[in-house]
Amino acid sequence: MDATKVYIYLENDVFLTAKVYEKKGTYLSPLVVNRSMVGYESAIIDPLNANKIIVFSMLEIGIVGINESDRKSDKI
Repeated sequence: MDATKVYIYLENDVFLTAKVYEKKGTYLSPLVVNRSMVGYESAIIDPLNANKIIVFSMLEIGIVGINESDRKSDKI
């Protein structure tokens, strides 16, 4: 799956670039910071985080990916 470069503008005039793997377009969405060291798979599929931008602050997240045996949803 190819990533698309996106731009995020925050209320305090901070400008960020990121990658998106699915939805494209212009969105207004809350930004959620997740500081947990484990369980990021659950944060991604949690219905409470639907239509929110999740920022993971632990360095290790993203290095190991998601295990197929831990996959709980096809609707991430």
